[in-house]
Amino acid sequence: MYNMARESYMIDDPKNNVNDNNDDFLHTQNWALVDKKGNVVAIYDGLKMREINGMIVRIKELLRE
Repeated sequence: MYNMARESYMIDDPKNNVNDNNDDFLHTQNWALVDKKGNVVAIYDGLKMREINGMIVRIKELLRE
């Protein structure tokens, strides 16, 4: 899961310098919306209600596709 976030979707914080695999934990307030094909559609700030509402709208659109 961590490798997918870091290497496939490139959504890790670039300042997150992990020197030990035991410390390998990805945590951010950002949420990635991924489509059925595995493509990142958008990144949303989970601390901002406006962005969460926008993500909900986009999810409904994606589910209709």
